[in-house]
This record gives sequence, C-alpha cells and structure tokens, in this order.
Amino acid sequence: MLRKTRHVGHIKSRCVAQRSCSPAELAKLRGKRVGAGIGAVERRKEYPARYPTNSDSIGIEIVSLAPGNVFESVTPAQQTALQWLVAELLHSLRLSRSDVFRHSEVSWKQPSEAASARW
Repeated sequence: MLRKTRHVGHIKSRCVAQRSCSPAELAKLRGKRVGAGIGAVERRKEYPARYPTNSDSIGIEIVSLAPGNVFESVTPAQQTALQWLVAELLHSLRLSRSDVFRHSEVSWKQPSEAASARW
C-alpha cells in the first residue's frame, strides 16, 4: 500500500461498548484516557476483538455542512450512492453487515456526523 488516510481516529474499546471485557482487558484499560490512551490499548488487539483502525478499514465520507458542529442530513442522492457503495463493498470484499460501522460508534467523532444515513 502506498498511501493511507487517517479517517478513523483513536478507536474506542469494543469490549467496553459490548460489555464483554475480561478482567485482564479491564485492567489494561484502567486509568487510560479517552482517545489516545484507550486507542493504544485497543490497537494491540486483532480485529474483530477490536474496532477497525485506519490500517484495516475503508472510510466513506459523506460531505455536508456542519454549522455549530451539527451535520446536515444526508441528501436522497447521497443516501442512494451510500447504499450502492456499501452493497458493492460487502459483495466484492466478502464482508458482512457486522463489518460496517459509523464513525461515532468506533471512535470519538461528532455524534451528528452522518446521523441520518441508513447504512
């Protein structure tokens, strides 16, 4: 790979989100700060034990204005294109729906980012 984008950011803890952490996992997370601290612990895990990172995911950007950090709703044309693209990626890469995540689900992003999109 010649180029990589930084679309994910610092990942959240998947086991915390799913309430499935082992005592050892919780011990490693104890005292870590939101963002880089937790992300560094999580990056040591293999997917799917952790959320995807920049190195093993594809980011889909839906462009909109964000006045006051509240993103606009997705347009019908964007929604159609998004659903087509996700279906194509799932098929061609042999992925399942459980491999598709919103930014705010896996990393500390703005919750309103693509909030109206139907994946």
